[in-house]
Amino acid sequence: MALDRRYWIWDLVLLLALSTALRAHNLGALSFCSEEADNALIARTCLQTGHFIQPESQPSSDGLLYPWITASLFNHFGESEWIARFPSAFFGALTTLWVYLWASHWFGSWVGRCAGFLFAVWPWSVAWGRIGQYESLLAFLFVLIVVSVWKMLECNCLGHPMAEPPRVAGRRPLTIRRFFKLIPFLLLALLAHFTSYLTHFALFFLPGYLLIRLSWSWFRGRFIDSEFKRSLQYLLVGLLVAGVGILALVYLSPAVFLKNQEQQEAAGGSLCYIHFFQEQFGWAFMGFLILGTGMALKCGRPGWLVFSAAWFPFIAQGLILRKCQPDSIYYTFPFMVILAAIPIGWGAEMVKERVNQWSAPGVHWNWRGITGLLLLGLSVEMVLSNVFISRAATSQVVTGASDSVACGSLDWRGMTDLVPRASGNVKIISTDAIPVYYYLGRVDFVFPLKEGGRVQVIPGVSVQGIRSPAELVTALADGRETWIFGEKSRLAEMRRTPTGADLWSILTLPPSRVWEGPLEIVICYPKKR
Repeated sequence: MALDRRYWIWDLVLLLALSTALRAHNLGALSFCSEEADNALIARTCLQTGHFIQPESQPSSDGLLYPWITASLFNHFGESEWIARFPSAFFGALTTLWVYLWASHWFGSWVGRCAGFLFAVWPWSVAWGRIGQYESLLAFLFVLIVVSVWKMLECNCLGHPMAEPPRVAGRRPLTIRRFFKLIPFLLLALLAHFTSYLTHFALFFLPGYLLIRLSWSWFRGRFIDSEFKRSLQYLLVGLLVAGVGILALVYLSPAVFLKNQEQQEAAGGSLCYIHFFQEQFGWAFMGFLILGTGMALKCGRPGWLVFSAAWFPFIAQGLILRKCQPDSIYYTFPFMVILAAIPIGWGAEMVKERVNQWSAPGVHWNWRGITGLLLLGLSVEMVLSNVFISRAATSQVVTGASDSVACGSLDWRGMTDLVPRASGNVKIISTDAIPVYYYLGRVDFVFPLKEGGRVQVIPGVSVQGIRSPAELVTALADGRETWIFGEKSRLAEMRRTPTGADLWSILTLPPSRVWEGPLEIVICYPKKR
């Protein structure tokens, strides 16, 4: 299959314009959330000291490639929310083009158009393309990794590892020369590794794909089949590399792995991810995804590859990680969109065929045309619901009014702007240390700190944790003017105890000053005289 040679340039231009507009519109309006402030703080530290320092004390999946890109942009254009989020928007738009091009190449032009359009407008992909984190970059690199595997294993080019090596003067070329074709894949995997440790789970698609190829070769001709031995060799090498990578991760960060039975029951394993997708995308998308998975498995090697890239990474992550992290599966979303677009593209082709033959005598709508029309109608309803109607719709994401998976952050910039810049002898208490320190340049306490929780570490800054209202009373005892920032719901938790309720009334009654927003609250507790 190939691109529609008549319209593919127009398809590219329209998809690029649509995806760029949705990701770049009003990009710098919202203030940083905690994770974005974390990346921006690393970039600022790099510019000031020349070294990358991770502020967070807890294990993080974030690598340093995205902060390095952010630091380079800060160095040339200055610090701003728009600049920090620009790489996500840029890589999100590029991923849209790659989804269109390769879905068209593998499954036909209509599947490519549907997949590119869904990825361009879907609220999850738009949301991750509008925040300054690594997810869009990792998704882009993962698409390139899968494409490099396809080019390496399946394209009929001279000397690729899975092909029968050509003989020169009766001899096969050196094995090392044939393995030069692995260099693009290895370089992309290395870049993805510097983006996030989740790359190790992403690479599980390769053993899965080789296992499917091995099964197909076995049923086709068992050991006699020419591809069986080569598929088996690469499968064993892939499993060995994956095993070494997992052992290295367990050694470097054992707290993230090796879940016990209690934690496994709480996390829910891979079922947690399926429940998350159903909750975020709805039953229609899940139905198209399941139907597209079945259709892809019947399409041969392109379908097997897309199936492996969409499903094997999050199955591996659900089995290995002790904690359910559905947001971290975003890098597989381009291939899930391709799977969901396969039945929609098939329906579009059936309807187009019926419409083109409408005037021909004796041509009636058969079951294919009717099924295609139903699929198109359901897909239109799904798109309208997710783009305009639902609580976390794309329109809400673009305007910043949504509390979807990647939006709804507190207005830390607006809260910290309330503090007079000249007041140096004040006490700063926040529910989150990183964004307050980024915008204000200082923070003294974190409240409330959960039992067993750890205070966020900021290099060169001493931040103490307050776990109870009684400890907060002690922190207020020195009589200095105190500013308390944070999430309204978290600060309101102190009212559940009698001591906390009394303290809340003291903090919020005059002469204290209180500013409230939809999600945030700022309290200025005056200096005692």
